[in-house]
Amino acid sequence: MISLADALRPVLGALAAVSPVILPVSEANGLISAETVVAPSALPVRAMALRAGYAVSSLACIGASPHSPVWLSSVPAAVNPGEALPPGSDAVLPKDGLSLSGTIAEVTRAVAPGENARLVGQDLRTGDVLVRAGERVLARQVLLLQEAGITRLTVCAPCVVIEPGPLALCQWLSTMLAGAGCRIVDQNPDLAVHWNAGPESRLALVPGEVAFVALEGVIPVVALPSRFDGLIAAYFSLVLPLVERLRGVPEPVRPGTLCRKLTSTIGMDELALFRTLPEGLDPLATGAITLQALAQADCLALVPPDCEGYPAGTEIVTWPLDHGSFGRQKPEDIL
Repeated sequence: MISLADALRPVLGALAAVSPVILPVSEANGLISAETVVAPSALPVRAMALRAGYAVSSLACIGASPHSPVWLSSVPAAVNPGEALPPGSDAVLPKDGLSLSGTIAEVTRAVAPGENARLVGQDLRTGDVLVRAGERVLARQVLLLQEAGITRLTVCAPCVVIEPGPLALCQWLSTMLAGAGCRIVDQNPDLAVHWNAGPESRLALVPGEVAFVALEGVIPVVALPSRFDGLIAAYFSLVLPLVERLRGVPEPVRPGTLCRKLTSTIGMDELALFRTLPEGLDPLATGAITLQALAQADCLALVPPDCEGYPAGTEIVTWPLDHGSFGRQKPEDIL
């Protein structure tokens, strides 16, 4: 069997980051931004009401109270939430703070500048950074970009073809790849994924011995096991290093300290699952992964083939399960 490092080395060495593409902002959620985008103008562009009432100048209402009302020279404009305030207004007076008698307006409470209103530039200032190059675009950043009037974004998004296979495994794989910043396509991929149901062991990876990776022309192709534990191990150890190289951005890591001893088998890369406790990382499974262990785990790591394990108190690097980032050798550790 070939080691994980030897299997990945020639494939990673042949890959480069994909060319950025321009997509609608609405399709950029979860992808890696290839550009830093700043607010083109201040928002809101005009002062805006946050509640129903009357648009007033706070200066004109200073000292107003039921016992000492202030009379305005004209009746203020009524506004609803989201409407622009007339020039000269910087606050919204609640309806019960104003009494009208013909053309005479009596104010019975004071308001502060910006009260019940959003003033010019209070949401965004011109030049505020909305998303940075190399960052994963989050749902809130999609909202920021759209609110700022930006409709398109340049992203790095490797395209992946997934061969039809077991439904549950295909759905899990599609979800994880999307979370890793990939686009699932039907043709012209940057990475192809096949299913290997054969019994032949090719890779020194536990679980996941039947997995493999190779180049077909210039396209990396990963053969994944058709059982959940092997799929998980192969995805974390083979697929994500390729995705990192193709998108040009590494996954974030999370260090932790073992609260119990972890044992491993010499000569094999082994997947280890952990549960984070107040006292440290609790090893749940190494090599033999169960659904129960997967349900309890929140992070994982790959134990290298030259290691018999780690004693309690050892600090290791893990990748959190909930971010689509998992324990494996990083490309720079292989090349």
